[in-house]
Amino acid sequence: MGKMKNGVKKVGERYQASVNLGKRPRQRCRDCNAAYWIERRPLKACKKCGGQLYEKWEPRTDYLGTFDDPKDAIAAHDAAKVRVTQGTYVNPGKLTVAEYLREWVKSLPKAEEDPDDGLAPATLASYEMLIERHVVPRLGGLKLKDLTGQRLAEHRAYLAREGRMDGGSLKPATVNKTKAVVHAALADAVGYGLLPHNPADAMGRRKRSRGRRERQRIAAWNREELTAFLNACRGDRLYTLWLTVVNTGIRRSEALGLKWSDVDFDEGTVKIERARVPVKGEVHEGPPKTGGSNRVVEPDKWVLTVLRQWETRQKEERLKAGSAWHDTGYVFTYEDGRPLDPRWVSRLFVRAIDAANAEAKKAAENNGGKPFLLSHLSIHGLRHTYATIAIAAGVPLERVSKNLGHANIQITANVYVHYIEEMREKDAERIGAHMLAAHAQPTI
Repeated sequence: MGKMKNGVKKVGERYQASVNLGKRPRQRCRDCNAAYWIERRPLKACKKCGGQLYEKWEPRTDYLGTFDDPKDAIAAHDAAKVRVTQGTYVNPGKLTVAEYLREWVKSLPKAEEDPDDGLAPATLASYEMLIERHVVPRLGGLKLKDLTGQRLAEHRAYLAREGRMDGGSLKPATVNKTKAVVHAALADAVGYGLLPHNPADAMGRRKRSRGRRERQRIAAWNREELTAFLNACRGDRLYTLWLTVVNTGIRRSEALGLKWSDVDFDEGTVKIERARVPVKGEVHEGPPKTGGSNRVVEPDKWVLTVLRQWETRQKEERLKAGSAWHDTGYVFTYEDGRPLDPRWVSRLFVRAIDAANAEAKKAAENNGGKPFLLSHLSIHGLRHTYATIAIAAGVPLERVSKNLGHANIQITANVYVHYIEEMREKDAERIGAHMLAAHAQPTI
């Protein structure tokens, strides 16, 4: 056994890391002298003999585990030492998966505190939901140090097979999101010196096949379906909201965060600089999803005309409400001026689709024809509908990406890859047809 140097010593062929915690409270038994460090709350009696305990402050050193590479051992010691100084150190030998993941979520930067790198409340809430619903029930009681790649792989297979609360299989997207959150959390655990390596790395990354891309094709309407929907819901109170979303590609949260001060009718622009999202039963207002989501979009003239008509209608509702009116300044509101609840808006959108289909069935019965029915879509599908129709119309991908508020064009290309590939195939066919036609022309 080697000598301790910078919190690391050689033990056989490996390297052991430790950290000096200074003096910490410890309980000792008056009868058998058994000792217990006080982790959360003092013990009432000795675990071994049931004897009376007394408290004493004693020097404490925690061992962080053994490592193959001395650099990893030094890194673990240094990270633990920093956390001791900050008062956030936890003994890795006793820390459970549930305890670590819950503390990890709490430690993540928040958008209101760090606009550049912080996470939106909805994102943090989704991380917490994935951890509590899909990780803690089966893995939460394990010691963090006992978590292995094999356990994680088995758990992932379980989620895919029967991970839903009712025993059904989870959607692949949810399984992958859960894996991504756990991977990120465990990567930080390595940085904190709580783990020698990330056990989630053992699961690796599976390459996406062309067939899998097709299975993950996003839900969107084509031009015929969109036209049918807009014609059917023209009399809806929120027709202007549906039209604005599908014409600009903005998110539900961004549309509901719009204020009239963001709309410039003279310039024909709309600024996106806030979002309203549901978080744990309450609506939270903050910056858009990412830093790149702050942007200016340009609706077409038709949408701007409809927005002016909506502004006039809102003024009429204000006069009708009288003293009950809430002067919030939002574009899309209830009849009393209060901003719309995102969840209520989503429900109304589904009802609008159902109403359009019911009207189509009634018309078909009267005419003896076959009804043209809309596929069911979430309101987020209107955003996808904008993107797919814009791409099909030949709008440059850079423009589509900017309107969507994506951080870069590659994200847009990845999300809509199948539509882009289809357009390239059609372009190739058109070019080929043109060349064949030119080849068939007689020479002079």
